[in-house]
Amino acid sequence: EIREGGFRILFQPIVSLRGDSTEHYEVQVRRTQDNQCANDWLAAAGLAEASLELDKWVFIEVLKKLALQLERHPQTRLLVPVGVQALRDPEFAQWLALALHGASLSAETLVVRVSHPDVAANLGEARHLAERVHALGAQLCVSEVHSANNPVADLIHLKPQLARLDGAMAAALKDADSTNTLLKPLVEAMHHEQIASIMPEVESAGMLAVLWQVGVNYIQGSYLQPPQPDMRYDFTDLA
Repeated sequence: EIREGGFRILFQPIVSLRGDSTEHYEVQVRRTQDNQCANDWLAAAGLAEASLELDKWVFIEVLKKLALQLERHPQTRLLVPVGVQALRDPEFAQWLALALHGASLSAETLVVRVSHPDVAANLGEARHLAERVHALGAQLCVSEVHSANNPVADLIHLKPQLARLDGAMAAALKDADSTNTLLKPLVEAMHHEQIASIMPEVESAGMLAVLWQVGVNYIQGSYLQPPQPDMRYDFTDLA
């Protein structure tokens, strides 16, 4: 199903609240038939082992698109998710280096995204992957970062440039106490470690003022743009 049109690749912009001119997009992979998240579907179908093959297919496809995008938008950076199989594979970073070389792309155009639950369950392998990704010259992003899971201790080991908060943390913005006791300390702790923060699932303009006050670096969500088949966002909108 992977190579027969069973999945489609979408791009969602990640926009700076701090005047950074980099044009980040996150890659999302959905099942064509029902728009389900690809890795969720693989796990439900008992095909989690196939996630490495899916990740490699996604990288090959998005690197082609990235090469074309960079001709018109040289500030583009892609966040590409990898599943737990890629995280555990000691050869994955080497494969990625070859894929970048084959696409004639600099690793600086790429951000490899791993989830914090996968990192927490495989810390040794995650550290190895992080070291290899950094040695390539690519960046690292850890996603699904939630204050309840004491994530900063794990992040310190990986030294990611970016960390994306868990979407559930967006709910904390509706309540000043939650914002001050849950969200703000987490963002400040990440920034202390030189890790830039991304808040996903931003659905309204009303969230922006709070995120600005909290100090969040980047935002993502349908308020800006839902995931699209192409990288076509006007990053000057919030400038």
